[in-house]
Amino acid sequence: NPYKWYKYGHLIAGATSSTYQASTAGKYKVVVTNSLGCSKASAPLNISLYPIPPSTISATGPTTFCQGSQVKLQANYGSTYTYQWYKYGNAIPGESNRNLFAGSTGPYKVEVTSAYGCSKKSTSTNVTVLATPVVTITPDGPTTFCAGGSVLLKGPNGTGNTYQWKLMGIDIAGATNKNYTATAAGNYKVAVTNSLGCTDI
Repeated sequence: NPYKWYKYGHLIAGATSSTYQASTAGKYKVVVTNSLGCSKASAPLNISLYPIPPSTISATGPTTFCQGSQVKLQANYGSTYTYQWYKYGNAIPGESNRNLFAGSTGPYKVEVTSAYGCSKKSTSTNVTVLATPVVTITPDGPTTFCAGGSVLLKGPNGTGNTYQWKLMGIDIAGATNKNYTATAAGNYKVAVTNSLGCTDI
């Protein structure tokens, strides 16, 4: 064979082509033999491989939560690393810090790049944001009336909803139905929890 490739002075078995695809670090040389049987070795060529940075995401809290909350997603640390966050495979503009505060549903990834320019994307971390109920109170009549009167306050409809009525910010004992009959003056609110466990007032 006219070509013989060597790594650290050791013959590489089967490497007899005019080219060699190096995939590991080391000192390589080739010995070329012409048709007259004369051989010459190349000068050694040192191949260095830079490590690919690790790329993982850790969540500092639950990744499923009610609307209005968020979770901090944290990439692995490296003093010379740079970061780019992705959602649904698309780069999130301006999100190039180690931490990302995710407040919307979707699969998130982070790409970590080392000082050598080597990059790696993490696997996806899925964030799920649960809907909170839309809460309004509908009075079934005037909210100003004479002593001894009342008004029916209607809470929002919703399958699986639970209710807690409040007067001046304090829970009214036993007032856990969709509607409440108000007989006293004051500021009324209702806390509604839907079937997903999310609450709004």
